[in-house]
Amino acid sequence: MKITGAEVVREIYAYVLLGNGTMDERIISALAKRYNHSKEMRIPIAPQRPTGLDAVVKALIQCIERSKVIRYVVVLDREHITSMNHVEKKLKEHGLEMKRVNVLCGDAIAVEIRRGSKEALLYAIILGFEKRIEENLSKLIELEYGEHIEPDKKVIRRWLKEHGLRDINLIEKATVDHLEEAFPGLSYTLKILSKDP
Repeated sequence: MKITGAEVVREIYAYVLLGNGTMDERIISALAKRYNHSKEMRIPIAPQRPTGLDAVVKALIQCIERSKVIRYVVVLDREHITSMNHVEKKLKEHGLEMKRVNVLCGDAIAVEIRRGSKEALLYAIILGFEKRIEENLSKLIELEYGEHIEPDKKVIRRWLKEHGLRDINLIEKATVDHLEEAFPGLSYTLKILSKDP
C-alpha cells in the first residue's frame, strides 16, 4: 500500500487520519508500503493537523460528509486513548452510529459506522505499548539489532543517526515478523486491508 497526502477526493481506497506528529506519518507510510502497492490510501490535508481523539473524530466526520470514500484508518498514540471503549464512546458522542464492532486484536478494531445516510468502515488503531509510537520503534530496534534503547524521541534519533539510518529505513529493512511484533495492531490491520478487495 502507498499513503500520500491529498485534498479530500472521491476515488481512493481509504483515508488515513493521524492524531499524532509527522514521524507517525513517515512510519505508517513506510509500514503500509510493505503490504500492498496496488492500493492507495491518503492522508487528507487539513489547515491544521488534528491531534488527539476528539479532533480526529471531527476530521473523520468531515471526510465522511464530503467524500464517497468508505474506508477510514484512524491511528493514535495510546496516550490519547484509554481503551477501545473510549474510541467507541467518542464516536457516539459525535453522532456516529455504530452498526457493528469487530475486535481485530488488542490494539485494533473495525467498526461499521453510519453518519446520516452515509456508511463507512472505520479501522481504529492504537500505537505504543504504554504511551506512544516511540515504544514501538524501540521494540523494533531491539528485535532487529538486539539493542535495548529508551523509547524516547531524542534517544531514538541519536541511535538512528549513529547507525546511519532514518526511521523509515528501519521499517524498510525490518523483517515482517519483527514489524508484526513491534507494531501489532497496525500490522494486523494493514494485512487485512491489503487482502480486502
